[in-house]
Amino acid sequence: MDTISDVIQKRYAKIETLKRSGISLYPNDFRASHTIGEIQAAIQSAAEALSEHGPFFEIAGRLMAVNHFGKAAFVRVRDRSGQLQAYVRKDRIGEAAFALSNN
Repeated sequence: MDTISDVIQKRYAKIETLKRSGISLYPNDFRASHTIGEIQAAIQSAAEALSEHGPFFEIAGRLMAVNHFGKAAFVRVRDRSGQLQAYVRKDRIGEAAFALSNN
């Protein structure tokens, strides 16, 4: 079992890896298109309109959990209005983006 010191060192190592990859750790130019509560309301009122081609939403929130299953993952995101779970497929988001979620 890792000690607290080991866990902290691993987090610092992940941060350094992301920085070297050119990823902005704290971007401040992102604007969410909807809150999670708005998305849930839209889905409940028009579930038949959902398809693999849309609608698309941009959300901002705290990543609460990531569960990996080979070439797919379930992620849970929470914002001030609720929590949402999403299914993410490697073949849909690309190798590089999916690799980021494994860190």
